[in-house]
Amino acid sequence: METELSPSARHLLLRCCRIGQNGSDLQKAADLALHIDRWDTLIAAAERERLSGLLHVLLVRAGASEIPDAKSAALLQRRYEQTAVANLERIRELLLIRKRSNAAGIPFVLLKGMALLATTYSDIGLRYMADMDLWIRPADRRRFSRLLTSVGFHQDDLYPGTFRKNRTEIDLHTHPLGADRIRSRKFLLRTEAPVPEGPTDTADGKGIQLPRGFRPVGAAQRSWSEARA
Repeated sequence: METELSPSARHLLLRCCRIGQNGSDLQKAADLALHIDRWDTLIAAAERERLSGLLHVLLVRAGASEIPDAKSAALLQRRYEQTAVANLERIRELLLIRKRSNAAGIPFVLLKGMALLATTYSDIGLRYMADMDLWIRPADRRRFSRLLTSVGFHQDDLYPGTFRKNRTEIDLHTHPLGADRIRSRKFLLRTEAPVPEGPTDTADGKGIQLPRGFRPVGAAQRSWSEARA
């Protein structure tokens, strides 16, 4: 049975989801952290909601990273680093895919989590992702599938739109809202969705705009250096 969060724990968990926090916001977070009696309960809730990385970074930026007990603080930092390292692996694979897709003239668009890394999150250790969602044109599905297998991805036997390589999983879409998986979509949607056209320009010229202001620590720092090499 899940233990109910205290008001301070609930407010701190909600506060870690806010974007663009200023000094006053960070001070409020630090004040809330001082009133947490059960860090194990708070972290269990953060784990369920995939917010451990966000909570860790909020505490660090608020100067409150030493308030939790040592075990809780270590767990939060470990989750943050695990998320950062996994996302760096996804970025490396994405750069390779982008290079091959541009050469082959097969455009694609990032959806959901990976797209938010370049537009919303300032730190790649904040956003947990189970996979990368790529939107392609229906006519390009076979070609893009062959492209993925050529760089080491394996197609799932039961779900042909899913490809895996080590810890990286890709989910292909031919409709931005996932309506390509609804057989009766023509009765639900007035028009078909637009399709990606042409290679996507990027800020760094490598296939993805990497987040600005990323300050990785520990294992994430080592993986970041390898990715940029």
